[in-house]
Amino acid sequence: MDPVIVALLQSWTLDPWLIAVLVIASATYGRGWWWLHHRRPQRFSVWELLAFQAGLLALFLALASPLDALAELLLQVHMIQHLMLMMVVPPLLWLSAPMLPLLQGLPRPVVKCAVGPVLASPPLQRLGHWLTRPLVCWVVFAVSTIAWHLPNCYELALRSAGWHEVQHMCFLGTGLLFWWPVIQPWPSQPHWPRWAMIFYLLLADLQNTALSAVLMFSERILYPTYATVPRLWNLSVLDDQAAAGVLMWVPGSVIFLVPLGVLVLRFLDAPQIRRAALTGAALLLMGVRPAWGHHGGEVRLMEKTGPFLITVFSDPTPLRVGPVDISVMVQDGDSGRPILDAQVTVQLQQDGAGGPPIITQATRQNATNKLFYAALVNLPAPGLWELQVSTRRQAQAADVMCMVTAGPPWPMPRSWWLYVVLPSAMIGGVALHQWCRRRRGELQRTCTRG
Repeated sequence: MDPVIVALLQSWTLDPWLIAVLVIASATYGRGWWWLHHRRPQRFSVWELLAFQAGLLALFLALASPLDALAELLLQVHMIQHLMLMMVVPPLLWLSAPMLPLLQGLPRPVVKCAVGPVLASPPLQRLGHWLTRPLVCWVVFAVSTIAWHLPNCYELALRSAGWHEVQHMCFLGTGLLFWWPVIQPWPSQPHWPRWAMIFYLLLADLQNTALSAVLMFSERILYPTYATVPRLWNLSVLDDQAAAGVLMWVPGSVIFLVPLGVLVLRFLDAPQIRRAALTGAALLLMGVRPAWGHHGGEVRLMEKTGPFLITVFSDPTPLRVGPVDISVMVQDGDSGRPILDAQVTVQLQQDGAGGPPIITQATRQNATNKLFYAALVNLPAPGLWELQVSTRRQAQAADVMCMVTAGPPWPMPRSWWLYVVLPSAMIGGVALHQWCRRRRGELQRTCTRG
């Protein structure tokens, strides 16, 4: 097999936190579904269980798939990730009617003392009732999609790992909101009549078509970052951009139009055709292949020297004191084909300090993206650093050099912010519920005395 294909197939991102969350969600839903299936087998069938597990599997593949390695280099692969987050994972999860199985699968003390009071709080219920209105769902979905594909916002997500995560969370969250009125997961109640969903989906498809047309027919590069990364298979930036527009248009329109067609057939009352359409829609949703990615860092240098084209990335952006990931992609200078058997050395020397340099071997084993060579370097001090990358392959050799600036360390690791915010939000929700409960009791006692 082609070594480049083998390297891509080895590029998995196995985050323990991601695996733990998905395993817990799968086990919780499975436990609750088993209990409900034995009591209401007609309502909670095997199809709901398969839909939920397929949604989690799609999310896992989106976050950990080898396609992630290509998403850093090709806009069209990045577009597949966005389609997965907005149009594949959310429908699969809602088709599983997840609310009751998840609640039933949680331990009773957790539901009674934490989850139950939060979900029963009137402010949260009013917020949920407002958020699931079709007009709100459609507007939030459309605004998020358009805003994140504006060049400035898209470039911000490409340059910053933190904003990249925010972008993907926005796509997943607004996708869940958008598909809620369409699928209407049991036991929720619709805000609008079902026939209104035909226009809801049609307008969404028009918005998707307009945005994809901008990508397909634009004669300038909308996202300059893709002009600075290495090009694979001699695919030009504009061709890659046009292919991304085609992917947004064709699969995106199909995913919108299939449920639209199902709704139309229901109103035409054609049972045999309706069954065939539903089967085709299920197969389509279950068969789409997913991806989602992680940020590969900022391009520090791309230089053709000797027989090589060498591109140097660094992460985080901007550089800070502490662990720094230096990634290097080595390509043949003429064909652009990735070279996977080179010896790459990374050397960092603080400008004007006069101390010994930091020398580290960069290897493909250290890299998540197996097309790259990666080295983890610990920067001890802020300031200006000289970064030199030496590449050796048989009798061929080349060196490249650039200057990078490292800032002071972060006061708290950015990767912890989610684990701080989520517990704080849960505690705040419980406190708000208790305050509303006490306030309601005081008002009732005041009215009784009066």
